[in-house]
Amino acid sequence: MDVEKLEGNLEIGHDAKRQKLAYTGVLPICQSDIRDVIHSGYYADKTEYVWRLIKRNGPVFLVRPRRFGKTLLIDTIDKIAQGEEYRHLFSDCFIETGTIKLNPDDPNEIPQKYVPLDKKWPKYPVIKLDFSGLSNTSSESVILSLEDKLIRIAENYNVSITGRTWQTKFESLVQNMKKLDRLGYEKKIILLIDEYDSPIAKLKSNIDKLYQEYKIKEDSQSKPQVIIDAEILYKKNKDILEGFLSVVKSYSGSCQLILLTGVYKFSLSELGSGANIFHPGNVSLHTQYAGVVGYTKEHIETIFTRYPFIKNRIENCYKRAFNLPDHPNSCDNIGVMDHMQAYYNGYKFHADGEAMYNPSSVLSCFDSGEIKGYWKDTADTTILTDQMEANIERFSIKNIKESLLQTESDLLSTKDLKKLDIIPLMYQTGYLTIKSYDFETQKYTLDFPNQEVKQALYEHFEKHLTNQERTYGIAESLNVQSAFKEEDWQKLFSIFRSNCYAKASYELTEKSEKYFHGLLFMFLNGVFLDNGNVEIAVETISNIGQMDIVIKDKSNHTIYILELKLNKDACTGLKQILDRDYYGQYINEYNKIVCVGLNIRFNDDNKNDPDPSHRNIDACSLLIRRRDHNNNWENDLIKKFTYSPVSNSFSVSELSKEETEEIYQRKSRNSKQG
Repeated sequence: MDVEKLEGNLEIGHDAKRQKLAYTGVLPICQSDIRDVIHSGYYADKTEYVWRLIKRNGPVFLVRPRRFGKTLLIDTIDKIAQGEEYRHLFSDCFIETGTIKLNPDDPNEIPQKYVPLDKKWPKYPVIKLDFSGLSNTSSESVILSLEDKLIRIAENYNVSITGRTWQTKFESLVQNMKKLDRLGYEKKIILLIDEYDSPIAKLKSNIDKLYQEYKIKEDSQSKPQVIIDAEILYKKNKDILEGFLSVVKSYSGSCQLILLTGVYKFSLSELGSGANIFHPGNVSLHTQYAGVVGYTKEHIETIFTRYPFIKNRIENCYKRAFNLPDHPNSCDNIGVMDHMQAYYNGYKFHADGEAMYNPSSVLSCFDSGEIKGYWKDTADTTILTDQMEANIERFSIKNIKESLLQTESDLLSTKDLKKLDIIPLMYQTGYLTIKSYDFETQKYTLDFPNQEVKQALYEHFEKHLTNQERTYGIAESLNVQSAFKEEDWQKLFSIFRSNCYAKASYELTEKSEKYFHGLLFMFLNGVFLDNGNVEIAVETISNIGQMDIVIKDKSNHTIYILELKLNKDACTGLKQILDRDYYGQYINEYNKIVCVGLNIRFNDDNKNDPDPSHRNIDACSLLIRRRDHNNNWENDLIKKFTYSPVSNSFSVSELSKEETEEIYQRKSRNSKQG
C-alpha cells in the first residue's frame, strides 16, 4: 500500500477507511483496546497468532506474566471475530496481507490467506469475560457480577436470556447466540475468558496472610472466625468458577475458540473436571505461540523508524546518564538498543522462541526516555511475595543468581498453592525465564530475563525477603564480618544476641528452631549482602542430614557451619555437626572449617518472660579445624561460651577433657555403627 508522510512522521494510507487511522503517536500505556493501540502507531502485529488461534477450533490455555499484553490479545481476537466491522483496522497487518500454513511441518500444505481479498471476513458471536472484574467480596457478588456480564453481552447482540441461575443464563445465551447465523454470523461462537485466576488467587492470597498474621498452621483445630470466613468464601467462589468451567466444557463443541488466559497455572488444577479441556490446548510453552504477546527487537526498531523523536529522547537521557559528549556520533541506535535489550529483553517462552521485551516497560521507557526499571511498579506479584513471607528460608537472592533446571511439568506446576515451589512461581510471574533446553535430560535452564527484573527482585521484594532482620544485619555488617575474620567469637555472639534476637518482636516469636534460625539467616543475609565472595545457604542437605546455616567465605578459604538448638545445652548443636560429619564434604575445598553450635533459651511457661536470656542465645560451643603448614588438618580446643546477664557478655571456657572425649567418642561410635 502506498503511503504518504505527514507532518510529525505520521503515516497514512490512501484507502478510504485506512485514512481514519492516522497515527496519533499517543503512547498506549496500560491500553487494552486494540483500536487505540493501532491508532497510536505502537502496535506489535500479533494477528498471525490470532489467525492460528481461531483456526485451532478448540479450547486454548495461555499463561503469561502480567503487563505482557494478554488482555490486548483478547480484544484483538474480539475485534477480528466481528468480521468486516473492524477489518479496516488490520489492513496493514499480517492477517490481511500474509499467508500461513496451519501445519508448518507439512510439506504438502499450501500457505493460505485468512480469507481471499474479495471475500468478507467471517463474523462470530463473541462472549468476552474479564474475571478480574468479578466482585469477589461474597459468593453472591460473584454470581451477580457474572450474571451482569452475561446480560450485557446478550443486550449487545440483541438476544434474550432466560433462567433462574447463572448456569441456565449462560446456557440460554449460548443457545440464542448460535441462532444468530440467520443474521450472517458463523454458527459457532468464540468464548474469551481473561485472567481466569484473578478472583480465587487473590482470595487464597488473603488466607495466606491471615495465617501469617495469626501465626497458626493450616491444619490447626482452633482458627479465628476471620480465617474460617475467608476459607468458606474461597471455597464458595472456587465452586462457582468450577461450575462455570463445567458448563463451558459441555458447550465446547459449540465454540470455534475458547481462550483462557492467566498468570498462574496452579489454580486450573483446583477447578475440577471442567478445566480438563484446557490441558491439551495449553500453548504456554508451544513453539508456535512463543511470541504471541510482547515486543520483539524488530518491533522496537520499527517504532524508532516511525517516531525518531522517541529514539532521540532515549539517546539524550542515555548521554546524560553516562556523561557522554553531546556529539551526533556519540550514541547511536545500536548503543540504545543494546542498553534497552539488557534492561527489558530476554523473556523466552520456548527454548527456540525469540527473546521478547516486556511491552509495558518499553512503553514507559519511550514515555520518560529513561532506561530504568518500571517492572516493580506495574507487576502484581502478590502471591509470590506471600510465598516468600511465609517461607523466607526457601529463598535466597544469591541462590537464585545461578541458572536453575526445571522440567516442563515443574515449570508449569499445578500443585496446590500452599506447596507451590518458588522457582515455578517465579517463572510464571516473569521473574525467571527460559534460557535453554536439554533434550537429553528434558530440562529447561532458567535465569533472570534481564536487568530490570533482577533489580526489581532486589528492590521490590527486599522487605519480604529480609524483613527487619536484614536491616539489622546491614547495620552491623562491618562489625560482624570483622568478628568472623578476627575470630572474635564473644563479640560475634553478643551481636547475635543484641542486634538479631533481642530486637525480634515478642508478639511474633514462635517456639521453634526453624523460626530462630530463620531470623539468624535473614540477619546474616543482611550482613553479607554486598559481599560477593560470601555465599549463605539455609537448611543445606548432605547425605546424612540437613545443616541449619552454611556460610562459605571463598576469599578467606573458610566455611562456617551453624547448628541451632532450642532449650538444649551449649554442645548439642556442635555434637550434631560432628556426629553427622557435616563438614566432611568441604575438607578438600577450604583451609579452615568453623563448626558452631548455638542454643536458644525459651521459657515455655511465659512467652513474654522479661528475662533477657529468654528468646535468645544463652550458650554456644565452637570447634575450628585448620590446615597447618604441611597441609594437615589440626583441631583447636573446643570452646564453650556462656552468657552472663550480670556482665551482659559471654564468658569463654575450654571444654574439660571428659567433655571433649565424650563428644569425640560419640562421633567415633556413630562412625563405627555407620
